[in-house]
Amino acid sequence: MWTGFKKIVVTGGVGIAFLLLGLVLLYCFPLIFSHIIQKNLPLAKGSVSYKLWKDIPLPLYQKIYFFNVTNPEEFLQQSSKPKLVEIGPYTYRSWWTKENITWNNNDTVTYREVKKYVFKPELSVGSENDVITTVNFPMLTAATWLRNTNPLEKIVASVLMFLMKEKIFIQRKVKQLAYEGYPDLLTAVAPLIHPDVPKTHGYFGWFYGKNNTDDGEFTVFTGKNGISKFNTIEKWNGTDSLKYWTGECNKIAGTNGELDPPIKKEQETITLFQTDMCRSWKLNYKEVVNNQGLKCYRFSAMESVLANGTDNPENSCFNTSRLLPSGVMDLSPCRYDTPVALSLPHFYLASPSYLNDVEGLKPNASHHEFFLDIHPTSGISTSIGARIQLNAILEQDKKIKQFSNITDLVLPVLWQEVTGYLTEELASELLKELEDPLIYGADFAYCILAIGAVLSLVACSLLIYHWFEMRKSSRQWSPLLIDDKVDGEGTYSTEDGVSPRTYDHENVVVQ
Repeated sequence: MWTGFKKIVVTGGVGIAFLLLGLVLLYCFPLIFSHIIQKNLPLAKGSVSYKLWKDIPLPLYQKIYFFNVTNPEEFLQQSSKPKLVEIGPYTYRSWWTKENITWNNNDTVTYREVKKYVFKPELSVGSENDVITTVNFPMLTAATWLRNTNPLEKIVASVLMFLMKEKIFIQRKVKQLAYEGYPDLLTAVAPLIHPDVPKTHGYFGWFYGKNNTDDGEFTVFTGKNGISKFNTIEKWNGTDSLKYWTGECNKIAGTNGELDPPIKKEQETITLFQTDMCRSWKLNYKEVVNNQGLKCYRFSAMESVLANGTDNPENSCFNTSRLLPSGVMDLSPCRYDTPVALSLPHFYLASPSYLNDVEGLKPNASHHEFFLDIHPTSGISTSIGARIQLNAILEQDKKIKQFSNITDLVLPVLWQEVTGYLTEELASELLKELEDPLIYGADFAYCILAIGAVLSLVACSLLIYHWFEMRKSSRQWSPLLIDDKVDGEGTYSTEDGVSPRTYDHENVVVQ
């Protein structure tokens, strides 16, 4: 019996040990694996993140949508609302590559990121030769620059624009409005009026000079000095702050959105720095999404991002003299005082007043939301929907004939989205490196737990079985003499004939 009990104890002990080991693996392995990933995450040649960082592996596309103005004369002469028809997308395949990479001694790396765009007609609604009726932005800029000059200069400028046959609305081809540009006399003389304006050989286009070029020199932390700084920007063009705004709004913070520090469990926001937006801004956590089998966190731009200083005091340092309603940001301080404003497409999340001033816009979250999906353990961006709208600020000026009757409003010109989504091939590679070990580790832990549960169950079963056997044996052991017999008359007798006893069937009486 003692040998059997010893086997039960050993079996139960092994089972409990397996159960404890399984629980430890189940809860500790993800932490250990996360630590290993983050240890190998910092930027360095050969690191997990380096090849994803140097040449963005996501197939990137830029889609441009233009707003065609269908009633320009009615708007100018009768103060009618501008009627807009969205035309697009005009799609460009994009490649982003880091060049001039320099590793610094303070755990930072300096680089320039060259962006190349190639038009893809098969992914577009039409040709780059499609004609769009749009605002004459160089003329609008000239009128804005003249706003604070004396009346005589305004009159002279008005006459010159008349002689040059400049009109507020013009027709241009898509390629001219995008990257190719078109010759414009006002653009040619702009550097003479405003010395800070870059020289463009007299050409204007919303993206002119942006193809096969970079957005400046970036210096980012590699993450070796702390994973929380991974790929965060230390300097842009040699400085850690801007000069366009006031106070904290000039601070350069966050990443460029390609790679982020690993996301903490309860993290609510991420910070991005966008050169086109002339600012850093925050995206808020929205939901968990599944991208090709990878569990990712989606961060999205909320109303507060482009709210004015009245609705969001944190943005008060972005305020300009125009005091625009929330949802549209005046970019003129960082765009050489040109009357351009930023918003989300179709004035999504903006004040209803903008929609009331025009016709043809239909804001929709699924089409116009700015979002970024991030794999929490590695910080890799697995899906991008960077959507912004450029708007022209129209303002009446009685001293300039061409602008004497127009209605003050923010007029949508175009919106663009830069998208990038995981391919199956890339997703498979990332799953193999980032997710499969966790799955295999969990499966192994569950197997250990199952073995421990079975062994513990076996030990319990054997223990219960032996307990019943012992109870059965104890019941069979009686205080009566082993060979006593009851005769047919209800009396006990013994084989030696000694001590006869009477047996009462209702009560046991021994005499």
